[in-house]
Formats: sequence, C-alpha cells, structure tokens
Amino acid sequence: MDVGWRLNKTLGANLAVGQHDSDPAHIEAAWLQGRWQFSRDDWLLTVGRQKPELGAVMTPAGHMDRFALVPLAKHMAVNGDWIDDGVQLGWRREGPEQRWSVNAGLWNGQVFPGARSGAVVPALHAGWQGGDWAVDGFVARFDAQGRGAQINSSTGAHSHTAPVCDALLKQIVCFDGRSNLAGLSARWDSHQWPVSVSAAGWMRRDSGDLYSANGSGQYSGNNTGGWVDAVWRFHPKAEWGVRTERLVADHRLSGAGTTLLATEAGFNAYQPARRTAWMLGYSPTDTVDLRLEAGRESVAGIDARFVVLRLVARLDFLFAGGKP
Repeated sequence: MDVGWRLNKTLGANLAVGQHDSDPAHIEAAWLQGRWQFSRDDWLLTVGRQKPELGAVMTPAGHMDRFALVPLAKHMAVNGDWIDDGVQLGWRREGPEQRWSVNAGLWNGQVFPGARSGAVVPALHAGWQGGDWAVDGFVARFDAQGRGAQINSSTGAHSHTAPVCDALLKQIVCFDGRSNLAGLSARWDSHQWPVSVSAAGWMRRDSGDLYSANGSGQYSGNNTGGWVDAVWRFHPKAEWGVRTERLVADHRLSGAGTTLLATEAGFNAYQPARRTAWMLGYSPTDTVDLRLEAGRESVAGIDARFVVLRLVARLDFLFAGGKP
C-alpha cells in the first residue's frame, strides 16, 4: 500500500508498506521531499527511506515493471530493489529538446551489498534525455563488515532474512570488505513507430576477506549482468514484448586451506545464469492492466520454466477523480 501527499508546491511526503510471504509487514518508503525552482533549474531534497535514483530503466525494473520478475542483474547487485534510509539531492534542467538530471545521495548502507555494521554509502546518478533516447548511469560504494550468506544447501533451503555473522559462524560464509557498484542503461522510445528498446548493464566488484567456521582467505569477485528488452504496441490497448538476460561472475580466493571455503561459498559449482521471457499485455482502461508472461531461466545449473498472470488495478475513484 502506497500513499503520497503533496502538501503544497514545495513539500510532499510518501509512505509505502509492503509484505512478502510470511514475513512481517515492513516500511518500503517513508520520506519527505522539498522542491524548489530557479529559472530553468529544479532542485529536490528527499530525506527518509526511499529508492536511490538509478534512472528510467534500472529504478523501476521488476515488480511493477512491464515484466513481472526482478532482473537477475538487479538481484545480483542490490538483492532486488535498493531501498535505504538516507538523503538525496537532485537537480533537473529542462530544455526545448533535452533534459539533464543529477542525483547525489548518502545512504545508511545496512542493506545488501552492505551489512548491518556497514558505513555510510555515497552514490551518484546522472541522466540525459533527448529525442527518442534516454541514457542513465550511476556509481556507489559499500563498505560491508559481516555480510553473511548461507552455505549452499542441496535441499534448496530459502530464507527472506540475511544471516548474522556471529562468533559461531554456523552454516554461513561471511565477507568483510568493499563492494563497488556501477550501472549504465539506455532506452530508445520511437516517436514514429510503436516500438521501444531498453538495455541495462550492472557491475558489482567485491574485494576483502571471506571466512567461515572452516577457514578464511582473501577474496575478489567481479559480477556483471544485464538485460535487453523490446516492446511493440500493436494496438492502442495491447502490447507484446520480450526480455533476455545474462549474469556472469569471476571469483578469486587465495590463502592456505581455502578449498573447503570455496566449496561452501559455491564457487566450485558456479555456472552463468540466464533468462528469457515473453510478455503480452492488455489495458482495457487507464486503471486496469492485465499481463500474461512465460519464460525460461537457468540459475545455479537448474533449468526452470515459468508462467505469470498478473492484474494491476489503480483505484482512482478514491481520490475523487484525481491522479493517484
């Protein structure tokens, strides 16, 4: 549930509450924003829990995107959506044919790829739009102390919470070090044909110490991935699209007796991940969106097929005819 309120031309607020499976409800957004305009420049200051700005392609990818599943590369980089507590200053300049934007933020950094004892995370985003094109890029740096991951399980054990790196180190592998994030995206949205094409690439580079109850070593890893999708609006109320994804990694572990540690971390069984999905969307009204999606993915060497049917409805009448 997401509620926004524009108090006046300067101040606005937003509150969003979410729930996943059997986990307790949690706050996904709780921020206050100020907007000021000087000549052609717009300035925004947002304080509280929010999504750091990553651009028109990368920020909304997944959940309420055209495609239902969060991209593999976004899972790799920020474990789904990057939602954090912090402050973000934004600048916008609108021209007759171009639009520029810059966002600089400082974040709490206690979410992946950070950890509960991590340091403040600086992040920077820049974007440009002109004609049929939009290009965005961002960088961020995390310092993680005690970032835990469960040791691979043959039973496919799953958890929605991050394990804690305590003194016991029971069935977990822990990381202390630095994670550098970067992303670049582009979108071509034709004004002449009912076609749009988007592409995004993500990178996460880790360097530091990796350890478990059975050993420790110096670790460095490069994780890169991305996706390309194309959408064809063949009818004013219907569209068809396809998205293809790929995720690869390079792990390096050095030190005495790290063979068992590499096995526990899953490095010995590593395989690239990939996914392809086809989507058919139909919007009978401006407030109802129905989508059918089918695809195939291969993650950790396991092939799977999936089908998703999704209905999204916006209850405009609650706002007396206003836009939600």
